[in-house]
Amino acid sequence: MEYKVLASCSTGNCTIIRDVIALDMGINFKKLEKYYKKLKIVLLTHIHSLRSF
Repeated sequence: MEYKVLASCSTGNCTIIRDVIALDMGINFKKLEKYYKKLKIVLLTHIHSLRSF
């Protein structure tokens, strides 16, 4: 399986699978900018804070 771990730490997580699936989105847009147009599926596993809504 082809995947890229963009972040994996207490400040945020994000793994891109086959350039079309994002698992978690806990990083800033600057790190996702290269991938976001190709994404077809985004899987969110949890929320850290409701303040952002």
